[in-house]
Amino acid sequence: MKQIHSSLKVLLVSDLEKSQQYYRDVLRCEVTEWWVIKDGFTGLALKLLQAESIDDVQPNKPGKGQRVAIDVYCYVENWSVLDDLYKEFKEDGA
Repeated sequence: MKQIHSSLKVLLVSDLEKSQQYYRDVLRCEVTEWWVIKDGFTGLALKLLQAESIDDVQPNKPGKGQRVAIDVYCYVENWSVLDDLYKEFKEDGA
């Protein structure tokens, strides 16, 4: 049986160069012409695309009955990974 092993989120951004710089310098991701990656393609993987207009950049709205909107959702096996990432991101100015 065939199985998808990973997928990635495509994000429209208002300034591609500035967004790539942020992911590289602040979030310490590997940034290429095509991808933003942290911990390989089975970790966090995003595709950043330059929006035609800033009006095209629209984050998701909260779902029915929800208070928080989610644009990217990641699964982890150990919750301490999230704590470590949060600390790392905050220390780097995120």
